[in-house]
Amino acid sequence: MEKSCIHLYYGDGKGKTTAALGALLRAHGAGKKVFLCQFFKAGDSSEISVLASLGIPVLHSSPTGKFLWNMTPGEKQDFFRRQADCFSRAREWILSGEYGMAVLDEGLDALQEGIFSEEALLALLKERGGCEILLTGRRPTPALFRQSHYATRMECEKHPFADEHLSARRGIEY
Repeated sequence: MEKSCIHLYYGDGKGKTTAALGALLRAHGAGKKVFLCQFFKAGDSSEISVLASLGIPVLHSSPTGKFLWNMTPGEKQDFFRRQADCFSRAREWILSGEYGMAVLDEGLDALQEGIFSEEALLALLKERGGCEILLTGRRPTPALFRQSHYATRMECEKHPFADEHLSARRGIEY
């Protein structure tokens, strides 16, 4: 069996999801069975329709449309439960042995928010078999960084949202 690796795309810069999706498309083009699991996203970003047209499955949990800090305690509890269910489904798919690559988009942020434990994620990475796993988000934990084979930090030097108050644009940021 070919060795599978763990990739981290992290930092405060733009391009983490874009880089992970590029790798996912490359693996799909090489004949690998792949999937995307998105945390904290509604599943309506522009890339989703393209992935669907290629037969690439996408797991997401249909968030409420609110940021965490705007949610009531009840909304937050429901949101976290749905995010944890998304992780459980991704875990099942990874451990099934059917997939050659999985992207856990915003997986680092889901870990930071306590959607799943570091122990659960590290165990999944250890048990992944031949599944290449890519994680995106702001900050990896030291243990996750040590476990990874690839680590790419995206650093923001300029961004029109912060610099010019330009809102996110469909087809560019989502």
